Amino acid sequence: MSDLSKVKLGMSWGTASTIAVAGFQIIFMAVLARLIDPAAFGLVALANIGLRFLSYFAQLGIGPAIIQRQEVDDKDIVAALYVSLGVALFFSLLAMLLAPLFSSFFVMPKLTPVLQCLALNFVVTGFSVVAQSLLRRETRFKAISIIDAVSYIVSYGVVGLSMAYLGMGVWSLVAAVSTQIWMSAILSYALTRHPVISVIDFERCKSFLLFGSKYSLIGFVEFFSLNSDSLLVGKLLGDSIAGQYNRGQLIAHLPVQNVVNIYSKIMFPIMSKARNAGADIADYFSLSILAVGIYAFPVGFFISVYSSDIVFILLGKNWQYAGMVTAWFSCIVGFVYLNQICGMTLDSLSEINVKMKIQISMFVLLLILFLLLYPQFGLQGLIASFFITEAIRFFIFTRVLQPRLNIKATLHLRLISYIAAVSLFCGAFSFFTKVLFLEGFTPLIRVLIAVSIFVLVYLFSLYIFISLIKNTPCILLARSKVKFLNRFI
Repeated sequence: MSDLSKVKLGMSWGTASTIAVAGFQIIFMAVLARLIDPAAFGLVALANIGLRFLSYFAQLGIGPAIIQRQEVDDKDIVAALYVSLGVALFFSLLAMLLAPLFSSFFVMPKLTPVLQCLALNFVVTGFSVVAQSLLRRETRFKAISIIDAVSYIVSYGVVGLSMAYLGMGVWSLVAAVSTQIWMSAILSYALTRHPVISVIDFERCKSFLLFGSKYSLIGFVEFFSLNSDSLLVGKLLGDSIAGQYNRGQLIAHLPVQNVVNIYSKIMFPIMSKARNAGADIADYFSLSILAVGIYAFPVGFFISVYSSDIVFILLGKNWQYAGMVTAWFSCIVGFVYLNQICGMTLDSLSEINVKMKIQISMFVLLLILFLLLYPQFGLQGLIASFFITEAIRFFIFTRVLQPRLNIKATLHLRLISYIAAVSLFCGAFSFFTKVLFLEGFTPLIRVLIAVSIFVLVYLFSLYIFISLIKNTPCILLARSKVKFLNRFI
């Protein structure tokens, strides 16, 4: 099976899984928001931020290391497992010890037990990362999609909702998160049955540690770049506003995040294998930028226009602040996920040092912008800082990748121009449709009509603009490998 045929198969299963999970996620979010107060969501959101701070070191880049290796044998698997478990156990204990300090920083005593309970999941994740990486390396996308869907539906739909209905508040969210991690670990190992006990090869352990240390540092910097605003909101405005802020971000990212994450999980092992075989991955990169950009920006602009209605439908009338956050962040998500594609491409090229320099530089820039804009503009200044940083990050990423992939600047600029044209056209159409025709409707009816119109307009504009670039190398590659596309392009 060709690489792009694997992408097609993976996207088919991934899309089915995403639709199922997204549908249930919307339902569960709506029900949980009416059973649990915003402060509980704020506690779990802050706990997850604190734990992600350590998780980049706890996971130590073991997954990418397994996926990128040209050959993986049982000794590699056992070495990766022992390194992963050892590091995960250390950081699990460290998180439990540091939980009171983290809670005192936010002046939230209830945060301590939540952190300590969730920290136990580090060990489970440390065990499962090898099995999940082997599934991705073997491009077993059907299995991955089924695991993701089943673990989410059971953890939130059965465990989370049941406990929330019984009035267990924040612990229903903690139980749902933990159940999802445990189920995913068990199902992943059941499908791989990789060796667990063997003689330790310390040289191979050392190689995983060396690779992982750089990868973890990059993840650490990326973590702060993407979560520093949430930390500030939690510290300055309290758990209730932090909960609304978290839900607003989630709604802004949800329609784009699931689709792009599926695409990234599929493309990363394929691009790594192509590079190891000496193949040119420039067309894969261009195709990825086009596919992600031409989806993320139009959808983000649509959500921004109808943010208050969407939040009212999903969360209820007591979440107005979340609607404002959704409107702002929906305009940024396109750059966030384009940068994810660029970072993935550098990973597949094994350009870890280059990626690390870029991410550290952008983190410094973000801090400078925070200091300049927050005192004068408040929360709007924080979000403006993110927008500026993500836009500059994308520009630097592409400038670095163009010579490495031998991509002509004119071709890249042409692709970006088409993405911008489709996005601005769809965003403007959504805005004027709402203002001129849909103001008199209830939020639910307004959103349903708007979605129907948006889908038609988006598909029409997509067809027009893609037809203008149907002879570019990346589109020709897609058409040659996935015959289904020839019906439309």
